[in-house]
Parts: sequence; structure tokens; C-alpha cells
Amino acid sequence: MLERARRWLIFTLLAPLLPLIAASGIAAPLDQKSGASPVVRDGRWLVLQLKAVVDGSELYTPENLARTLALDLQASEKKTPMGTGACTNPKGGGTWTIIKTTYRATTSWYKPTSEGIQDMKVPQVFINPATVAGEPAIDYAIYRSSVCDGIPGARWETGAVFSLNNLSSFACLTPGKLKAWIDTEFHEATDGVSVSSYSGAPNDQYGIYLEFVFRMGAPCALGATIRQDDRSGLRYRRAATKLYACIESAENELCATKPDATSAEFDEVTRTAKAACGNLETIYQSEPLTGRAPAPQPRICFDSSKPACQRKVACN
Repeated sequence: MLERARRWLIFTLLAPLLPLIAASGIAAPLDQKSGASPVVRDGRWLVLQLKAVVDGSELYTPENLARTLALDLQASEKKTPMGTGACTNPKGGGTWTIIKTTYRATTSWYKPTSEGIQDMKVPQVFINPATVAGEPAIDYAIYRSSVCDGIPGARWETGAVFSLNNLSSFACLTPGKLKAWIDTEFHEATDGVSVSSYSGAPNDQYGIYLEFVFRMGAPCALGATIRQDDRSGLRYRRAATKLYACIESAENELCATKPDATSAEFDEVTRTAKAACGNLETIYQSEPLTGRAPAPQPRICFDSSKPACQRKVACN
């Protein structure tokens, strides 16, 4: 009688775990906090957390990203000198350095699960070779440029990239799921590669966006990447737009007075305009912090087979 009671007690303790024990494959990781419902770290959870990283502009702050994505990160730093010259240029010239800080996830939930497709085959499409999606892996790095004379400017900038590689082994994400969960926009290219993208709100300092990459013939996203950089910021974009408009004005004036200008004549006007309009560093430093987006610019492509004044054409 005592033995039967003991076996019944063991059964009642194990019964809630039987569905998990019987399930095939690897279940999505659970995060059980004291007094709270367990957090299932599945594909939907991951997509929502990536959106939170974008909305919070967290790539420049590793501690915030680590908290949002429940990661333990270890940092290492490498400095690479770039350029030569004296450190006396008031516009930020001279030698400058790129400081790359790489963050490695020491412990991670980002592993193969039953929600994903293990060793997903990716067929060859056009110039993209055939491949197989392997083990999930995380890449995260912050790049900072430092001009030796310490003058902040366009080259005194920061950029960061966070990538989830071989995403299909963790979860099979499709454009439809991403659209339903975070309202991504789907863009299809002509080389068999397409992306679902989600953008955060840019400010004067930086812009940030998230992209999920797909390949024709593969059912799931191969990876996801978040990029945050100063060059996508509104101040940098306004400065670049002003510089381009100044150069284009000189080119248009040449073509209006001499439509059959040779390539040599056109290139000479471009070089002269670049010198007269000033460099990007100067324009950037004089650009006030307004928070306004630059005027929209048409997408321009170049057709080298045409005469100099007709090379700029609207992109299809």
C-alpha cells in the first residue's frame, strides 16, 4: 500500500511534464521568472524584441540591447589607424582611427529549435550560389571613428550592426508573419534576394532599421540585421543633400548652355564645383540641429553609354 502511494505521488509530480518529454524536436527556450508566467522565446518573441531594439535605438547602448534580447555580452576592442597627415586641420583632417568594439554572446537562447528548419537548403539563383543554412550565430559590433585633433564632424561618427545569422534554424519566418507581427515592408530585387524591412524614426544624430533577408527558393528568412548609423541621421542627410544640390547646379548650368559637352568638360565642371561648394565636413558642421528631414530626392541612375549631359536617368 505504501509503495502504491509513493508511485502515485511520483506520477502526479511528473504528469505536467509529460507533454514536454513526449514532444519531438527541440522546444523553444523558456524563461521562468519567479511569480511570472514563463516567457517562450520563439520566433514571434524574437521579432517583437528586435522591433523593440529598433524603436528604442539600442544598438549604441549594448547594455540596453542585452537586456531587451536577454543576452550576456562580452566586449573586445580593436583600433585601426586610417589616413595620414598632421593633426592641425580645424575641419577634422589628419590621421583618424576606427575603433571597432565586438560583442560576443557568452550565453544565448539563439539555438536550433523545432520551430526552425535545420540545415535549410538555399538553391542557386542568378549570381548567388547554392548554400545551406547552418547553426544560428550572432554578430554584433559598434564602429566609432575618432579624428586625432578631436574636432567633431561628419567623420567623427558611429555605426553599429547586429546580425542574427542562419535564422531559419531557430525559427522559420516568412514575409507574411513579419507583416502581421510588426508591419514590415517587403521589397523584392531582381537577383533573387528580397527583404522585409522595418524602420525606426530617425533623428538628427542617427537612423536605424531592421531587415530580414530572403532568397528565392528558400521558405524562411536566412537572417536578420539591425543597422544604426550616423550617416542615416537627418543632419548628415541634409548636409549631403546640400552638397549634391550645389554640385548638380553647376553641372545643369553647363548642360543648359552646352548640351553636347564632352565627358572631359563635364568632369572638369564637376571637379570645380566640388572645390567651390565646400566639403561635406564643412557643410555638416554648419548645419543646424533642426530635426527636419531633407527634401526628397529622385532616384537617379547613370547610363555610361550616353553623352555626358544625358547620363543621368530615372531609375526604374
